[in-house]
Amino acid sequence: MAFKPAESPYYNDSHHRLRTQVREYWDTKIIPYAEDWEKAGQVPAEVYNDFAQNGFVLPNLPRKYRGNKPLPGNIPDEEWDLFHSVVVSISELLQYLES
Repeated sequence: MAFKPAESPYYNDSHHRLRTQVREYWDTKIIPYAEDWEKAGQVPAEVYNDFAQNGFVLPNLPRKYRGNKPLPGNIPDEEWDLFHSVVVSISELLQYLES
């Protein structure tokens, strides 16, 4: 059973958009290769780079420290909140751990 956040006035369209992007990323760039990486005993360095380039590593850093890259989901920096961080770091990962 996938994690489904309760209805909240703080969980809005940007959170849903981000969740969709995170799921798509995991479904296309991580899950299909995870077993091979497990057998090889390592994840290729380019996978870590791609993960970071897509803004999933420390997204709450100020833009100047992210190489001026936009946040995942093209969410404006001033709108990024704790719920966005939870979507990136916890809620979508739980979906895959439960399956």
